[in-house]
Amino acid sequence: MEAKCTLSDKDLIEKSFEWVKKLADTGGSAWTLRVPVDFNNDPDILFVELGNRLKQLKEVATKMNNELQAGRDYLMEVQSDKITVEDALEAFGFGRNGLG
Repeated sequence: MEAKCTLSDKDLIEKSFEWVKKLADTGGSAWTLRVPVDFNNDPDILFVELGNRLKQLKEVATKMNNELQAGRDYLMEVQSDKITVEDALEAFGFGRNGLG
């Protein structure tokens, strides 16, 4: 079994907010590190996992934005009487059977 956080995004966010409140309320004295590591409860692990997931989402958003811009650029270059609905869909990443 791989050792990693298995929380859903929703649960990870909730636990992270709980830890921030707990740390603020106790002046940081609530901070705990367990041996062995508890990947679904240790604050340092939760905060790193939150950052990793945010980084992944940013990468996906950047890729999607680039593809959207490329589709827009293509459509702006094509003569309106020379383009089909299929061309437009393909410019935005859709193939004949959905997203390609």
